[in-house]
Amino acid sequence: MGYTHYFELKADLKSEVLRDVSEIIDHNEEILAYEDDETGRKPSVNEKEIRFNGRDGDGHETFLIEKGVWEFCKTARKPYDLPVCEVLLVLKYHYGDDFSLSSDGFCTDGLDGNWAEAYENVKGQFKYGDFDFVDE
Repeated sequence: MGYTHYFELKADLKSEVLRDVSEIIDHNEEILAYEDDETGRKPSVNEKEIRFNGRDGDGHETFLIEKGVWEFCKTARKPYDLPVCEVLLVLKYHYGDDFSLSSDGFCTDGLDGNWAEAYENVKGQFKYGDFDFVDE
């Protein structure tokens, strides 16, 4: 086991989503790479996929979003977990029910890990306002 996020995108990646995700990637470029052992290769953000990992020893499992594919990502709470949470929130905000999201960080008594910080970051950075991302 391990600290894991679970998700599935049921729609096409839209340009406004890719723009927001690219901002998150750019803001965290010093800690992100395509793969943790490919530090010279930048994360992938395009209409087919969103893909990145932590850089060097701060990587764990690759974060990957593709339409129609149920995925999970174990981050081991490494530094790249925060941008993972932020990207997941961007997707949930834009896609609502067309994006399934659960996480080991969703607890009965609140949020664990980077979720609270990620939520405040995306609300402030993208002016989303309040939104629900945890199913009741």
